[in-house]
Amino acid sequence: MTEGNGQRKVLDRLVTVVSHELKTPLTSIMAFTHLAREAGSAEDMLKTRYYLEKIDRQAIKLYSLIQQLLDISWMESGKMTYRMQEWAWNVYLREAAPQLQYLVPGHHLQWQPCHSEAWVYMDTLRIEQVLTNLVANAAKYSNPDTYINIDCSFDSDNLTVCVRDQGIGIRPENRTRIFEKYFQDETVAGKYGGFGMGLYISSGIIRAHKGTIRADRNEPAGSCFYFTLPLSRSGAC
Repeated sequence: MTEGNGQRKVLDRLVTVVSHELKTPLTSIMAFTHLAREAGSAEDMLKTRYYLEKIDRQAIKLYSLIQQLLDISWMESGKMTYRMQEWAWNVYLREAAPQLQYLVPGHHLQWQPCHSEAWVYMDTLRIEQVLTNLVANAAKYSNPDTYINIDCSFDSDNLTVCVRDQGIGIRPENRTRIFEKYFQDETVAGKYGGFGMGLYISSGIIRAHKGTIRADRNEPAGSCFYFTLPLSRSGAC
């Protein structure tokens, strides 16, 4: 296959996936909006609230998909901006955890603080984006009512954060490839969908923070995603 044909194949597949992934939440939003309008009486208020929550979640998903497309454009044009500030990791994660749990209501999110405070320079919104991608992936590839864990540790140089799930895992040959742009494992892509952009964007954000990111197996089942951030001080305080 020539380079041009290969690029065309990737583009055609991307257009198909993008069309499907954007259409699905829009269809849900329209359907639940109609149902919410129909449930207008006082006794239907709980039902209306349920429909509005569904609309809200689908709108968040749609926003995330569009944001991923924009992020790739900004990353590859060198226009991605970062507002770096020093943060205490335990404090930051304590504030971020409720929003992460909201995004995965069918799973149990547990987070473990570092044994003492670790300080890092980071763009809090971009690191939240990384955590959101990793937690959303963990939920996507694991059964409802299972656990997603966020753990951390640090040495004299780096903070290491690990997001673990109890899902289907990643084949060894794909543990590096999953960070490539638009990559999807063909054996699961049809069932789970997605753009294949979240991990690519996350890896770019972590590299911009002078950190690393990798995937491994979680025992006895599932996946672990590790990323590091350099400590902003020589040790924890």
